Amino acid sequence: MLPIFLKLTKEEYDFGSRALYQTSVSDTFPDHYHDFYEVFLVTYGKAVHSINHSQQLLSQGSLVFIRPNDVHSYAAINYFDFKIINIGYYISEIAPVLSYLGISPSVIDSPLLPIHLKIEGKQFDHLCSMLLELASLYPSRKCRPLFRSFASELYYSLLGTETEFVHTRTQLIPDWLYKLDIEMSKRHNYILGLPRLMELCNYSQAHVIRSFQKYYKMSPTEYINSKRMVYACELILSNKYSITEICYQCGFNNLSHFYNVFHSIYHCTPKDFAARHM
Repeated sequence: MLPIFLKLTKEEYDFGSRALYQTSVSDTFPDHYHDFYEVFLVTYGKAVHSINHSQQLLSQGSLVFIRPNDVHSYAAINYFDFKIINIGYYISEIAPVLSYLGISPSVIDSPLLPIHLKIEGKQFDHLCSMLLELASLYPSRKCRPLFRSFASELYYSLLGTETEFVHTRTQLIPDWLYKLDIEMSKRHNYILGLPRLMELCNYSQAHVIRSFQKYYKMSPTEYINSKRMVYACELILSNKYSITEICYQCGFNNLSHFYNVFHSIYHCTPKDFAARHM
């Protein structure tokens, strides 16, 4: 399917920018590109960002600068979801800011992939607060000076030097790992567990473990169990099977182990989970 082309509405064009607060991957567009610049901050959760035929792992504090014609979309990872604040704007809105700060537009436009920074601590809290205020005021005229202030602070503190960008950018998820994730998201694969995961990739177990820890911040076993638990929840809420039946349908051979894994993720028993959600 061809990517969608997005444009700012006439009101947004006249205003020079737009602000969106999106609370789920399901709120976002499939593969798309646009004629404006965009910066977004992940305020909560995790997701995979597909960008120009590559994939990046997004997590809380990910700050990404999208250029016109970058083709991108978002996908959920395991049982995680995310929330982002998204600001779209035309270059005319920030050109004076870049010029004043002595920052070349090539810092943003030249790289094959857009700048992706990781913001933490007080810097994250401050930036998140400013962006939430922008989103809450939009499309009031009151947010225009706030946008200019935000742009000045953002580009000065984060993009003041190309060296800073090189040292703080996040790493891409390797293509083999991304494809493995697609395959292991299929029920017949994750139910078979770690042996099936290793069968699907041509790397040593040690390399696979290191890669999962590096890019997904979890072990392959934790990754598989998280997928199994999502399926377990679906079966619980269907109200068609006993917990013992669900345990074996999800690939577990030990009921006690199933309960322990379920509790480690959802902090309750399967019975309590059903009571809360049914």
